[in-house]
Formats: sequence, C-alpha cells, structure tokens
Amino acid sequence: MASGGSGAGDLDDEEEVERAIALSLGQASRGDDIERAQQALEAMVILKVEEQETILKQFERSKPDPDPDINDNVVELWGVPWSASEEEIREFLKDCKIVRILIILNEYRKSTGNVKVWLASREDQEKALLRNKEFIGKRYVYVNKS
Repeated sequence: MASGGSGAGDLDDEEEVERAIALSLGQASRGDDIERAQQALEAMVILKVEEQETILKQFERSKPDPDPDINDNVVELWGVPWSASEEEIREFLKDCKIVRILIILNEYRKSTGNVKVWLASREDQEKALLRNKEFIGKRYVYVNKS
C-alpha cells in the first residue's frame, strides 16, 4: 500500500497490517495503536469492496449484450441458501428459460442469499413468480419482480 497522508493508505506493509489487526483484537495498549488498527481494518474493507466492484465490472463486460426486452423479464430471489450454485438455481426455475444468473456477493465474496435472474420472456417471468416461497434445500425462497 502507498504511504503518506492519512487514512487507510498509511499502512506500509503486510507486517504492519497484521500487527494492527492483532491490536484491534484487544491487544492494543496505546491510543495510536488503536488508531492504526482501525486504519488497517478500513483499508482491508476498502480493498475488498474495490476488488468486488472490479470483478462485477469484468463480469458485466464479459457477457454479451442482452436483448433490450430481456431487462423487463428479471426476477430477484431472496433467502437462497448461501451454498446454492447456479445449477441449483436453474433447477429451482427449471420451467423457465434463463438468460443470465447473478449471485450477489458480499465484500468477502460470499453469497448474500440474493440472486438476480434474467429470463427470456414475460411468460418465463410469470412462471418464476409462481415459485415464490418454494424451497431450495431447507430454505424457502422469495421470488419477486426486480
């Protein structure tokens, strides 16, 4: 990380970040150690968020441009098991022609349980909406228009 200035960029190397993390876990004895620990944690969160944004941008660029009409045929799934794969989501919506699936991730690249699904037609969207409160594994899933 770059040095100089104030804020998240003040930590110069990995050893300093590790020390700051240890200090943030209750091993800090001085006020400046606590401040440095907070800076390290902020820096890590900022890096993770920036990393996820970069991944999402790469994902968006790698997909072919969908038909403009498809944008109207989107459903959002809530309550999806964190471990659910794209294949399990396809199985859940097996009666629908799926164009694209986006599993929403948090800053640690773990599923949030929310998924956006682009469908081929309005009829597919209506079929998907009929799956509201049905189960994937042991969890029931909400299906709503997005």
